Amino acid sequence: MARSGIWTDSWKELAIAALAVAVFALAAHLISRPRVSSNEVNVYGKLKDLWAAEDAFRESHALDADADGTGEYGLLAHLDRPWVEGVQGDSAERNGYLYRVFLPVGVDSREERWAAYAWPVEAGITGNRCFVINQEGQVYQAPNAGPLYDGEDSPATGDEAYAEGSTNLEGSIVSDGFESADGQIWTPTGA
Repeated sequence: MARSGIWTDSWKELAIAALAVAVFALAAHLISRPRVSSNEVNVYGKLKDLWAAEDAFRESHALDADADGTGEYGLLAHLDRPWVEGVQGDSAERNGYLYRVFLPVGVDSREERWAAYAWPVEAGITGNRCFVINQEGQVYQAPNAGPLYDGEDSPATGDEAYAEGSTNLEGSIVSDGFESADGQIWTPTGA
């Protein structure tokens, strides 16, 4: 015996509503994917620009705390435009990503090394992956699973892409297929 009436109509309405929610969620995901991809491609260029800005700053000797004739690397606020614009605290926001430069402790160490991380302002919305570059000029990426780094509430702190136990940005970024200090595998990227 076929059922009819209010019971059948309620299930139909519920099924239609569930389908509408699923379609909306899929559409929102598909709409945001190109923006996420574009933001992540922009990160590579911005980090390479930052690398060039760091080299120019060091070569300018604008900061030489020990007066030994060797310039030091600087924080975002020290660098030339466009990095100075939009710096809030230690970070700058560009195209859905936060950027932060880390310097080691000690004047002589700041003459030799630095690292900059970029991670999504809102993981899953403005970007997925996280990125790092240092004085060597190679950009590395990691999947940011979790996500580990998500806006100002969960920022990078400096040594994440280096070997476990590494401090003061010593050594190289782990990119040989082994986990780094943050448990992720960082891989070189060309864009």
